[in-house]
Amino acid sequence: MDSNVSKHLYERCMEQPFHRKVILARSFGQGEQWLNRMCKENGPLMNVETTTLDSLIIQKTKAELLHRQIRLMNREQGFWLVYELMLTHLPENNGYVPRESVTAGIVERFHSALQELRLAGLKAEQLTPLDFENLSKGRYVIHLLDLYERELTRRSWMDMTGLSDLLPEGDPEAAEYMISSSHYESLSRVEREMLDRLSRNKLHIWQEGRLFPDNLTQHEREQIHMFRAAGTLAEAREVIRRIFLQEVPFDQAELILSDYAGSYVAVYTLMEYLNIPSTFSQGISASFSTLGKAAIAYLEWLESGFKVDGLIQAFRNGILSTRLLEKGELNMTPLQLVRLLEQSGIGWGRERYELLDHYAEQSGNPEHAAAYKTWSLLFKELLGRLSVDCHWSVQDVLEGLVHFLENLGNTSDACDHFVLASLKEQRDGLILLEPSVISSESAIRYVKDTVINLRVKKASPQSGHLHISSLENGGESGRTLTFILGINEEAWSFSVKEDPILLDEERERIVGLRTMAESVKQAKQERAVRLGGISGCVSLSYSSYDPVNQQDNHAAFELLQVCRGYTGNEDMDFSEMNALLGVPVGFMTWQEIRSYLVRARNEVKEVLLTEADGLIQPRGELAIRYRGNPEIHLSVTELERYAECPKRFFYGSVLKVREKDVPVFDRNIWLGPADRGSLLHEIFYRYLKERIDLQPGDETGDRRLRHDYSRLEHITDEMISEYSRLVPPPSPHVFEQECKAIRQDVDVFYQTELKRQTLPKWFELSLSTDEHPLELVLDSDTVFYMKGFVDRVDELRPHEYKIYDYKTGNPRKYEENAYFAGGTQLQHALYAVAVEQYLRQTGLDPEAKVTESAYYFPTERGKGEEVRRVQNRKPELVQLVKRLLDSIESGVFLGTPHADSCRWCAYKSVCGNQADLAKAKWENGEDELLLAWKEVNAYA
Repeated sequence: MDSNVSKHLYERCMEQPFHRKVILARSFGQGEQWLNRMCKENGPLMNVETTTLDSLIIQKTKAELLHRQIRLMNREQGFWLVYELMLTHLPENNGYVPRESVTAGIVERFHSALQELRLAGLKAEQLTPLDFENLSKGRYVIHLLDLYERELTRRSWMDMTGLSDLLPEGDPEAAEYMISSSHYESLSRVEREMLDRLSRNKLHIWQEGRLFPDNLTQHEREQIHMFRAAGTLAEAREVIRRIFLQEVPFDQAELILSDYAGSYVAVYTLMEYLNIPSTFSQGISASFSTLGKAAIAYLEWLESGFKVDGLIQAFRNGILSTRLLEKGELNMTPLQLVRLLEQSGIGWGRERYELLDHYAEQSGNPEHAAAYKTWSLLFKELLGRLSVDCHWSVQDVLEGLVHFLENLGNTSDACDHFVLASLKEQRDGLILLEPSVISSESAIRYVKDTVINLRVKKASPQSGHLHISSLENGGESGRTLTFILGINEEAWSFSVKEDPILLDEERERIVGLRTMAESVKQAKQERAVRLGGISGCVSLSYSSYDPVNQQDNHAAFELLQVCRGYTGNEDMDFSEMNALLGVPVGFMTWQEIRSYLVRARNEVKEVLLTEADGLIQPRGELAIRYRGNPEIHLSVTELERYAECPKRFFYGSVLKVREKDVPVFDRNIWLGPADRGSLLHEIFYRYLKERIDLQPGDETGDRRLRHDYSRLEHITDEMISEYSRLVPPPSPHVFEQECKAIRQDVDVFYQTELKRQTLPKWFELSLSTDEHPLELVLDSDTVFYMKGFVDRVDELRPHEYKIYDYKTGNPRKYEENAYFAGGTQLQHALYAVAVEQYLRQTGLDPEAKVTESAYYFPTERGKGEEVRRVQNRKPELVQLVKRLLDSIESGVFLGTPHADSCRWCAYKSVCGNQADLAKAKWENGEDELLLAWKEVNAYA
């Protein structure tokens, strides 16, 4: 609406100010903006209201509907009614659409076609199969329309078209109805008849004003601005920059997004980041709200086969709430509750949630048991609402979703309440229909699309807010500064594809239907009229490059028209237009890129170790001190980790950032490496412990163990059965293959033990005293506290021992000449000293001496090999550990220079692969801080 039309309507309304007038708009938002603009530009009005035609008709027929006990059907219910008719009422061999081809997309097409036929005033009896391109199609459409009409009558339902029979003859209260000429021309035959019937010829049709882009020729040259940008976000940022530069209040600016669906996310994110109050004419997806995210989490849980990871992440992010679980006597924080669920190892699959009951029974911690039980009850309630056969109706999914959101969702604001209310309304509407059961995939997909397409924060222009509208409804606010963004060819062109259900040649034969060309012409006219009402300063822009897809975009012809009028060059082409618009905003020139790279390279070339590289030197209470400090302890693994990568040690041992112990499930694997290692370790322990307990005393000094293969087989079967209950196998085939491999490993262990000449003495020996870490004394200056478990200690001779560490990997990295391996293999030496001191301090053997250690590989992969280490290099060990602790306590936590060490590191995503950058630092001979670590790495 331009200023001339605004003035005309104002004067028309003022002719009889005490008589009621009704202005008909395409939407309530459009009507509200029209009325505000008329009052702003011309003065106050009275007895004037705006509404839509559909709303007016419903208002006028509401009493009659109630009197006749007829229910008005909404579009959603109409869609599912057509779905039901196509799926169950039409013959299976109908010759046109097989039942297996009935999908939501197909149904939507037929539903729209039926509505268009009814709005044209056509009934099934008025159509013949000859009106269609082939007889099968004609009979199918006519039969479907006939069933639709009969079903409405049987159910005492009515759609918008049917309301024409219930309209009263005229409205004596209304002095006059007003509607624009383009809007009136776009009405269907039935809509026009209903409007004419209501107005009793008291209908004023006003003529439109100027059209876009011709209206811009009447603007001053200084009021028109144009630019192009390198990407949607760069374009939006430039618009905001210009608003600030011109010092225009937010409520005097409007942004019209040509591709609203493709760009509103970037604009909304920018508004939130810059804290700019804004309104969106078409709203934003409900998936941006907290409850919308919770709904998506639930639907993706169903979609993934009940995979628990997504729900765990939603709980961690505050999208879901544990308030339902915190009732009662549970004294656990939400984070602790979620951590228990994460550690349960559920993974995916409906049946795996039974593990929660298992943990509730087996947990030795009463609080944990109660928490597992609460989780179990919750998931039983959620899963109980969905049939096991996965044949669900949309109503089933919606019912489960609403229950889920009511109990676990976080409703923090009005948007969340709106999402919940909308989903409840959809659920209640479908209860009346009782739609057929369809595949779970189709039901979930439909509800998920419903949530994504649901719009929240939908609002008209407001005081103090920047208004963001779309190409379909923008340009009505009358604000002094208007930006039209994304004037690309794709966004501004109209699709002329024919409707596959009602082709143009069929529309020409059926009286009352518009062809696609006619519909496109009307849409173009409506847009040109609406944008023709833009006043004040106008900025036009487009994104000439898409950085996401790395491709060029082409401007719309309308932008070229504006540039031709702006310059007076009627022969201007697109290349000349781009030259006029200049370099794209957000585009970085080669000179700028080169300058940035040079600056970054100079920073990397710093030769000395700095805080940016990993130099941490806190003072006082925060100082890192392990020697002589009973408050903190170390494990051998931690020391080896520092020798391999100081930064990894820093993350795990100083910052205490744990490596997440989350099961990763693979349908082709039953037990991962860690679980399989634990299983074998437990088999070996139980078997040897039992054999030792049954070993008879032998005065001859025979130190060989009495073995029993049948007992080993029995223990193996017991452990496999126990683990299969704890971790259900993904399939019988995978289970059988892995059991076979486990038994082969056990055979290797048995054959190796038969040859052994030593007698096991202790298993799982804990290096602690009174549950406190063991004080390990290497010399008078090197004392620190240590914790650990020694897998096995064998007695070689009286008071002389050998320790074993079980390994299930490959013995290749334990080379014969790599005794310390640069500090990464200290376990054999430190455990030898620790066990010797432990046995003496506890009185288990005051004369104990550990003379050997071994890395033992009792599996098929390791071939039963034993990497033996004679314990005769203690002075070197003491010196190595000293330098290791020197380096740690001096705060050197630079990343490793060895790229291979980064390959499987859990912290790789945190620090990235910095081996190449760190290598130059390590090779700097002038940095004394690195000398201690280099000395450690030099020990073979």
